[in-house]
Amino acid sequence: MAEWADNWTASKFEEHMQQILETEFGGMAESLYNLAAITNDDRWARAGDRFTKKRVFNPLAMQRNELRGLHVNTHIPQIIGAARRYEISGDIAGQRSRSIIFRSLRVPGKRSIRKTTRFGAAPAPA
Repeated sequence: MAEWADNWTASKFEEHMQQILETEFGGMAESLYNLAAITNDDRWARAGDRFTKKRVFNPLAMQRNELRGLHVNTHIPQIIGAARRYEISGDIAGQRSRSIIFRSLRVPGKRSIRKTTRFGAAPAPA
């Protein structure tokens, strides 16, 4: 499956891949980064890099939180992927993304995660 994902994404122009990433794609990057770590083969890390949604991660890498209004279920797996990229490579953009997201999810003065359905938005009353 990883080989298919690598071949399929490698055939896309960057602009087209970014359009594709506007749909949910879950933890593809994290899975490929894990495979890169297990196999010690950078091919899989490069494939994982193609699943970086620049509209979300470029601001995070510049330490700007522009997550408000984004659906949590869609973007948390992507951020976990960025954190994994940092773990296997020391990529500073991944570290910055990880830091800013965890700061934005933490309730001031507590170590818990807010109950939200979208970044920065409280759940609708029942």
